[in-house]
Amino acid sequence: MANMYGITIQIGKDKKEALEYYLLSGGSTLQSEVEKYLLALYDEKVPKDVRDFIESKNKPQRGSDKPNQNAKKEG
Repeated sequence: MANMYGITIQIGKDKKEALEYYLLSGGSTLQSEVEKYLLALYDEKVPKDVRDFIESKNKPQRGSDKPNQNAKKEG
């Protein structure tokens, strides 16, 4: 994903450390849990047609890596 952006979230040090401790003991990380939550929030709040449009913009174009069939060959 080329267009990735970071988000800064403020939380108390003790709360963050406790959360990380219990997430790690459960086999997860704070980063992965926040990412899952953000994607679920995105799916819940952004209409499906908008999500589909964004997905289509981010997919590589079909045949974009193929040479132009109509281009003249130099020889």
